[in-house]
Amino acid sequence: MYIYEVGCLVMLRNSHKDQRKGDKLIKRFLGPYAVEEYLGKGVYRLNNPGTGKVLQKSVSVCRLKEFHPRKV
Repeated sequence: MYIYEVGCLVMLRNSHKDQRKGDKLIKRFLGPYAVEEYLGKGVYRLNNPGTGKVLQKSVSVCRLKEFHPRKV
């Protein structure tokens, strides 16, 4: 059950925004990040394509959204 392929660019939902009141100007999504590997049961490991560093924590699929770059 792969939803995102390895190498696909995704946005990560900022869960800090969900826990705070106010802060209307904080970004809802962070990224884009690249999918490093699929760990199973809807869990992914992400990396920052700009620096190449892998995020320490794995991420659930419910916090991800596919990234579509703007066409200029």
